Amino acid sequence: MPGKILIAEPLATNRILLKVKLAAGHFEVIQASDAAETLRAIRLEAPDLVLLNSGLAGNNLATLIDAIRALPGQADLPIAALITEHLPEAARRDLAGRVDALLVRPTTDTLLLARLRGLLVQRNTLRDLRLQSGGGAPGFAEPAVPRLQPPGHIAILAPQGAPGQMLLRGLSRHLRHSLRLVDAARPFPDLTSGPRPDVVLLYLPDMSDRAARELVAELRAARSTRHAAALALLDSGAEETALHLLEARVEDVMMGRTDARELAARCDRLLTQAQELDHLRRQTRDGVRASVTDPLTGLYNRRFALPFLERVCSGQEGAGTDTLETGFAVMLADLDFFKNINDKYGHSGGDQVLRQVADHFRAILRDCDMVARIGGEEFLLVCPGVTPDEARQTADRICREIADTAIPLTGYSQPVHITVSIGLVMGRAGRGELSPTGGESERLLARADAALYASKAHGRNTVTYQPRSAA
Repeated sequence: MPGKILIAEPLATNRILLKVKLAAGHFEVIQASDAAETLRAIRLEAPDLVLLNSGLAGNNLATLIDAIRALPGQADLPIAALITEHLPEAARRDLAGRVDALLVRPTTDTLLLARLRGLLVQRNTLRDLRLQSGGGAPGFAEPAVPRLQPPGHIAILAPQGAPGQMLLRGLSRHLRHSLRLVDAARPFPDLTSGPRPDVVLLYLPDMSDRAARELVAELRAARSTRHAAALALLDSGAEETALHLLEARVEDVMMGRTDARELAARCDRLLTQAQELDHLRRQTRDGVRASVTDPLTGLYNRRFALPFLERVCSGQEGAGTDTLETGFAVMLADLDFFKNINDKYGHSGGDQVLRQVADHFRAILRDCDMVARIGGEEFLLVCPGVTPDEARQTADRICREIADTAIPLTGYSQPVHITVSIGLVMGRAGRGELSPTGGESERLLARADAALYASKAHGRNTVTYQPRSAA
């Protein structure tokens, strides 16, 4: 089933009708008739979404919503409020800032189901990102530390003319975020040249259904707007367009009359959610980067390097056809007499040497090359798409430049000098299949290690090239 929905509705007839509609959408349905039953059902049944009648708790509806949010693990529980067109504007505005969706009765069954599915997709995305970023499972993790919400940016896509300007002025009185007006007929490149929007407000009163869908598809495809939350303003009776836009991943739609303060509340809530998702995506990227990066040198670590080499061996990574035609180089590099540096200058001095040697590797190698610190003072270099002569020239240059460099150390007047020994072998892509057990990559590493040992045995500060396997 796509999810479990709690219907919080005081009238039994309405609950039955809603249950039939939701069951047709394959949702599991549970019911509550008052505020106390609603809270109890959430604690016992853990629904994925609450469909709340705006008249359930009378004047205490805000208190009920706050109580739901305060339940353990339910801070991000989606709440959709069913309202009537006659609900006072002040109550609508308050609800717009508290719930995830306002659903105006009467509404079509397909539009209702589309709105609920969209809310569940948003919640699942949020939970997945929290897990990926290290936040833990909702309800079991440490409480999140509140973050200050910075002002965001809202792009208003509207036809040129007075209506768009009026919308911009009306929203600017109720929002602390920056806003700008973009011509909906030609939104690009304006959207890519300005600040990246957190929310895109689509004012589309006269746009055809097809044109609106194409516009949303362009927004979702563009790098600058693919993660922005979208809210569409449509004419009354545009249910079919609203349905299509929700299917195209628009987060919210408003049809008919538009109150500037209610619209501002909806935009502000969407912007908060968009910033939270963006924060989690950055955390996930940073976590992935940290897991494959050596914290001292900033180079890749063994966890990244060995699978990378295996992919190069299988032809799935490298410099395109060059790797298949010319092969690739594998080098193991080890700093000579590094223990003497640690003994004389301490580990702080040794760390400084390692960082500066890493900078030399980065400066000498190409963007497509990979260099990793795989041991204390041992480095693995993989250079796709090079000939044996080019590989030897690169290895010789590394030896020469590191030997010729005076490395300054904090707290010492005299710089230190160090040399490096390198074992070099050549491989050819497509010799082995991608495999968790290694295969060809392990053989190349063993040959490179033997070549490195030969460099150490022959006086260090040199390159030993092993042209082919002994087999």
